[in-house]
Amino acid sequence: LILLDLGRFEEARADFRAAADKLKEYVRPRTNLGVLEMRLAAQDLRSIPETSHPERADALRESASRHRVEALRWLGETLAIDPGNARARLNRAEVFANLPPVDLEAAESELDLALQADRDYARAKELLERVRAARGGGK
Repeated sequence: LILLDLGRFEEARADFRAAADKLKEYVRPRTNLGVLEMRLAAQDLRSIPETSHPERADALRESASRHRVEALRWLGETLAIDPGNARARLNRAEVFANLPPVDLEAAESELDLALQADRDYARAKELLERVRAARGGGK
């Protein structure tokens, strides 16, 4: 995680993938890969306003889309092993809520599942409140 937090994404990816390959039923490297891909997608999207070249902006959008798909895939692998993993549910909700194409309904569903797994999960409660407000109310 230190490499991920330092922004050394390629090194972190290599370490997480090696752990995921070696430890087939261990969820942490898969969850970490999902978070890594989510961060890369967000980084690409933040870079778009900095470019004045339409081709570069398109390439960044495509890259962000690929990272979004990979984030959901890795988090899906986590949930295939541990369907009640509240952190993976929160991370999937963050992908759905923050990365285009935004899907607030899917985010809300993931957050409901996260809170079923851990009813005291503060980050999930906070995001659920924001998602429901963005959807125009809710439960």
